[in-house]
Amino acid sequence: MDRMDGLGIHKSMIEMICKRFAIEEEVSEQKKLGGAFNTNIRIAAGRSEYVLRISGAAASEEQLREIYRLQQRLSAQGIPVPLPHLAENGEPCIRIDEKLIQVLPYIAGEPFRGGECQVRSSGAMLRRFHEALAGEGCPLNPPVDFHRTYDYCREALQQLEDVERISRFGLTEAAHAAERVYARWSAAEGNLPQTILHGDWHFWNQLYTDDQVTAVLDLDYMHSGPRIMDVAYAMWIIHILLPNRAASYRRAFLAGYGALHEEEIEVLPYAAARIALFFLCHAAYSSNPARKWHKQYANQMPFINWLLTAGGQELRKAAQAVRSQQIGQTNNVPASGRLPGRHTASIRFPASIRWASVLDPLTRSLKYE
Repeated sequence: MDRMDGLGIHKSMIEMICKRFAIEEEVSEQKKLGGAFNTNIRIAAGRSEYVLRISGAAASEEQLREIYRLQQRLSAQGIPVPLPHLAENGEPCIRIDEKLIQVLPYIAGEPFRGGECQVRSSGAMLRRFHEALAGEGCPLNPPVDFHRTYDYCREALQQLEDVERISRFGLTEAAHAAERVYARWSAAEGNLPQTILHGDWHFWNQLYTDDQVTAVLDLDYMHSGPRIMDVAYAMWIIHILLPNRAASYRRAFLAGYGALHEEEIEVLPYAAARIALFFLCHAAYSSNPARKWHKQYANQMPFINWLLTAGGQELRKAAQAVRSQQIGQTNNVPASGRLPGRHTASIRFPASIRWASVLDPLTRSLKYE
């Protein structure tokens, strides 16, 4: 067999893919990269390097065409996203053996290493991302939606009532929190600025050079919605995965993103709580609901309670400080609403890696099963 060890793909298929995408040089190296929902394989052909991206079962040609259209728009607006190569038929993907395959440029870069400079740059890039797609329509539905409805939470919590070894106190606590969060969210949602969301904006979905974001990755989750949801997701990432740096990182990210509307500032804690509630309630659909509930309850419920009390005020205070500063510096702030960066020392962790493996820290932390 010509199946390549550890890649999950035959050598003959790689050769066929290269032919369909007009890659004429002989493939000299292959390496499987990271990815939560897709298979990514780096190949070297001549002096060029590519990533073969084999999409998960939820993907469709229509979805990948729409993502490609938005990638073109982002690239034209100066957002550093990898643009897929077009196949011989002019499409951004091909289908082989019921698999959808794309070829992307292989981007070398530094993963997130920590530090306020990188966090601030991430916030600034998200603002540019949102502005680049302002006014665009988007029919996409993400493979996983972290921004679920109240009905989703209510039904999940009802299912968990039938699971042994789950505290009724915890379920009641979560149900009361969901009622409060979604009541405030529903009252504000209609007044929130809309855009196309990245849908999975976190520091390991970006590459950095000299502490500045130089690549934005993983666009599978794009969909329309209130822009505050991407900001809230970043706040959730910071507090759940980087709790020891949460206070400084949330300030840095919000400063990078720039001024929010008053309505967005008010609803920011509830938007972040919606994401925490999703991960908590998703335990109902796990293969081991009790184990998943206990793990997520320990992580998410303290965060939710914090957001609904003093933490919510801290988030609003940080966001309001950015807004007040920008209003006071109107004559010196670009139209995008971004403030000049403040340089701080980065925390350095070992070993540079390249793009497709940067998802691994988040993938390991948030596995659904």
